[in-house]
Amino acid sequence: EASLRSRFPNRELQFIGSSIKSSVLETYHWDSGEEDLRVMLQVPDARLLGNGSGTCVLQEICYCGVQPCEGSSAGVSSNHLRLDGASSAVARRLATTTTPEPLLPPEVRADVLVVFGLVVTGSNRLIGVSTEQPYGFSTDFRPEDPWAQRQSLSLCTNHPEELKIISMHCWLVGFRDWWVNMRNEEWPVRLSKNFHGEAWWYANNMRTGNLETSSFLWFEDEKLIAMYFQCFLNVNRLAGSSVGLEAMQNWDRFMAAFNSQADASIKGAWHASKLWSVSEAEKVILDSTLITLCISLGCVFLGVLVFTRSTHLAIIVMTIVLTIVVGLLFFMVIIMGWAIGAIEVLSLIVFVGFAVDYCLHLSHKYHSCHITDVEEKEEEEVEEEEVQDHETMAQRFGRKSIMAAAVGKTGRRVSMKVSDAPAAKATCEKNKKVLSKNRSAERFERSRYALERIGGSIVGSALTTIGCACFLLPCTMHIFFKLGAVVCGVTIYAVIFSLIPLPAVLMCFGPCGHDFRSILELLGRAANTIMPEDEEEEEEEEPMQAVAPEVQERRYVLNMPSKGMGQFGDTSQFQPTRSRIEIHG
Repeated sequence: EASLRSRFPNRELQFIGSSIKSSVLETYHWDSGEEDLRVMLQVPDARLLGNGSGTCVLQEICYCGVQPCEGSSAGVSSNHLRLDGASSAVARRLATTTTPEPLLPPEVRADVLVVFGLVVTGSNRLIGVSTEQPYGFSTDFRPEDPWAQRQSLSLCTNHPEELKIISMHCWLVGFRDWWVNMRNEEWPVRLSKNFHGEAWWYANNMRTGNLETSSFLWFEDEKLIAMYFQCFLNVNRLAGSSVGLEAMQNWDRFMAAFNSQADASIKGAWHASKLWSVSEAEKVILDSTLITLCISLGCVFLGVLVFTRSTHLAIIVMTIVLTIVVGLLFFMVIIMGWAIGAIEVLSLIVFVGFAVDYCLHLSHKYHSCHITDVEEKEEEEVEEEEVQDHETMAQRFGRKSIMAAAVGKTGRRVSMKVSDAPAAKATCEKNKKVLSKNRSAERFERSRYALERIGGSIVGSALTTIGCACFLLPCTMHIFFKLGAVVCGVTIYAVIFSLIPLPAVLMCFGPCGHDFRSILELLGRAANTIMPEDEEEEEEEEPMQAVAPEVQERRYVLNMPSKGMGQFGDTSQFQPTRSRIEIHG
């Protein structure tokens, strides 16, 4: 009443009725599609009497919390509604500052396409051209539906920060502005309007950014059947697979949430990006490379084990081959500056055979040779023999350097003869005890013998391989140049590691004898340690067994005459000699 009297001070005011009516009002916002229930209060009618005979009836309705209607303002008045007890003070909050992520240059930003109305039906073939239709059009996509327009537009205007969207080419934003501002129509386009015809005209006459709008749409008989938006991300398209896969997972979650809440007319949207393809391919290549490389190294281990029958030697050779592969990777990525691709991965896997070839030959020669003779001498005897021998300084220096490594723990030097032919059984039994005390000398002699026998062949084979591969280096096709460079690189690495690190490792940790026999002996000693009862039973049975007579060592001394059998004359200048013959057995 106070409000009406202040507005119409010169009029007489009469109220018709005295009750205030309340009812529920359903509101529908066409732009956003929101629906809500609000309380409506209707005050009693008021009659205004003028100075003359004319009267008018004024009806006012109070909407509590309802948005004002958009459109014509004729006959509509609105005032601010103040609630009693409402405080205008706003609670203060601590200021929070977040450091914005620096923007990448436009040329390295990744782009994502959000597609509507397309369904992938075909597959890409690895080799050749696919005859299948790669995609088809969805019959459920109906862009004329107002809800389809609202929800597709929300992808362009409302998106979470984790998607890292910097800018977009969204033709629907431009179409909405044109429809509302230029055509003075309501958005979204009502079903009574010709949405497809308006979209056809806009696509052929307007631009989206610097591109033609028609490049974002598919039409069939002037009917819109599919479309896509292009988003530019603050993600480096040249980054590794981990960055690309993380961004793809964020988009997967976002699109899954959108499709779960979308209307049937717009459901089924999906996203695509070249970054996703590159990241997934890189991850698959790396994973398959590691698996294939492990299989190749396993084959190397089994191959060396079959040829040498030594697990110890197989582990050493497999380790050397692994270092060669790592060196080849360093050659391709660091020295040559190549990016990891199909050729590089194929080279790492295929050329493992080049890496294992030379190592296998050298290790097989190391293990297959035989110690035919072992002689252990005192230091003084060796020095006297060196003085008496007539040899050059170079030969003496070389022999001393070799014999220096063959000094046993007892201060004696051990000289060995190595050959491909096995020694006699009696000689093997004789040398076994001496070799057990001088394993380092045995490793040295075996490594030296393997280098003398097979080292020249390894160098010659490497030279011929490099010589053949050099003709690929001047090729204009990059794939042949890469193959030639990889062959040369892996051959150089293989020959260097076969002639320097592998012999050094064999001299320090190489096997002596057969590993399987050593393993059986080790298991037997472990079993005797775990089960001492068996030893006591054997000790009890020993006195009952017949003791075999021991073969005593016998010595025969043959006194030779002081002169030859056919010699005449005075032989006093000849001193008597004798020879000692020892027979063991």
